[in-house]
Amino acid sequence: MRLYTTTNEFHQECVVQFQYGSNNSKVGDSVQIWVLPLKWVTDGKSAMEDDSASCLDCIHSKRANRTCYVRKGMSEMGLKSKVNSLHKAYHDGKVELLPMDDAIAEIPKVQGKFVRFGAYGEPIFLGETIVKAVTESASNWTGYTHQWRNLKYQWASKYFMASADTERLGEVAQGMGWRTFRVRGKADPIIVGEINCPASKEMGNRVQCNACGLCKGASTRAKSITIIKH
Repeated sequence: MRLYTTTNEFHQECVVQFQYGSNNSKVGDSVQIWVLPLKWVTDGKSAMEDDSASCLDCIHSKRANRTCYVRKGMSEMGLKSKVNSLHKAYHDGKVELLPMDDAIAEIPKVQGKFVRFGAYGEPIFLGETIVKAVTESASNWTGYTHQWRNLKYQWASKYFMASADTERLGEVAQGMGWRTFRVRGKADPIIVGEINCPASKEMGNRVQCNACGLCKGASTRAKSITIIKH
């Protein structure tokens, strides 16, 4: 099993895994790219309270407000199962830790496939070179980042949606050249420049993400996306 290592701006280590195939009913069949703290792999589930390495200052992180949808219910159980499997493989000597640049070897495997960047964690950690190579090889992709305000990651606006937590933040992000993905309350209105997520419950789940292609940043000129909190 290959995991690619990278270090964030605070010198915390993360690993990136390319997972081929998915049972996610909303996303559909896809290549899932996971970004996890290395400590989760080496120490197992006991380390999962601290997600700062992979999530930085995201307000939804486990160490902050605990509002990330991936850290609740069945999604949290699935994440723990993945971490447990990686931890066991690591201690069984079945994990190969490689530098992030070596992830270029994954590019032929994503040829013509739908890629979900950041099944967990910040996809900007893959770096511009790998992200560009993946998107040029993939048939379609989706990706979101909370790091859109950081000037060093402005390159990612071409590939990822800016996760906007309020209308005002959405306006700021769009003013910086980003398309946005905004989670809103059920009673909150859609604002100018937004459309409902076609894969959402409120839209009747009329399409899966792998056939949609709206959440791939400024590479498309579509409107920004909003979804009711679920």
